[in-house]
Amino acid sequence: MRFNGIITVFYALLVMTGGMIGFIKADSVPSLIMGITFALGLLLSAVAMVKGYKKGFYATLLLAAILLGFFAYRYTISHQMMPAGFMSILSIAIIITLFWGRRSEKNHQSK
Repeated sequence: MRFNGIITVFYALLVMTGGMIGFIKADSVPSLIMGITFALGLLLSAVAMVKGYKKGFYATLLLAAILLGFFAYRYTISHQMMPAGFMSILSIAIIITLFWGRRSEKNHQSK
């Protein structure tokens, strides 16, 4: 789960950066709070994955799915690529990468 943990750390940093940018550009306190909250949740789940806990994988998957739902909804309303479209695509990529990393680690362990 080390690969998935590292990918999740980068995803968490992007989520936190996006929340900070939302706060700076739009003066949006909710963006800052949610960006930090989701980033902390993702960082905790990344640590759990690196330590070998399966719950970390599922927590990351759940948080990425929530973010995907939120940003996909925002994209359908606004049709703006930044940030809603970008975060939707990034969340889909993270979900796919999580499953791909888990599958490759299982294959590697069985050999």
